[in-house]
Amino acid sequence: MIIKIIKRLFCTFVFLFKIDMEEPIDKFSGESINELPQKPTQILKFLCILTFIWSGLGIFQNLTYTLFFEEIKELIKITKLPADYEAVKQGVEELLRGGRWFFFSGMILNISSVYGAILMLKMKKQGFHFYAIAQIIMLMLPMIYIKGMSFSGFNFFITSSFIAMYAIQIKAFEIKK
Repeated sequence: MIIKIIKRLFCTFVFLFKIDMEEPIDKFSGESINELPQKPTQILKFLCILTFIWSGLGIFQNLTYTLFFEEIKELIKITKLPADYEAVKQGVEELLRGGRWFFFSGMILNISSVYGAILMLKMKKQGFHFYAIAQIIMLMLPMIYIKGMSFSGFNFFITSSFIAMYAIQIKAFEIKK
């Protein structure tokens, strides 16, 4: 099942990055669109800033867990927390069941999200694809690495909202080769 999903995502990824060899022309001026100055919209800049912040924190967190996995695992076991924080401790213990590769994969996907946002700020359509694919895989990551982990409706809502907001902004993207 997981292999089929990964194969479909790979095929979609390959399909999305086909490059059209014709140079786009503006219908009104007759000039090449590649020569027209394009700037990101304010909304696009705002979305990218939010992506930089959130994915940047994700990179830092996943890097920390990757480098100090065993130490964090031991620290969580011996730490005594007030009753109010027991749920947080249980959540961290559940994520630690994913192993070091879970956090390493998360870090790579967060880096891909930031790279996608950088490309979108440069008005490259491929940035949207990098971002969207990384986010979709990140949604499935806990279910792949952690046996019995359920799908998060909240994460799905946030991810799909951001992908939809970026998709709306895609009209402003200049297709650069």
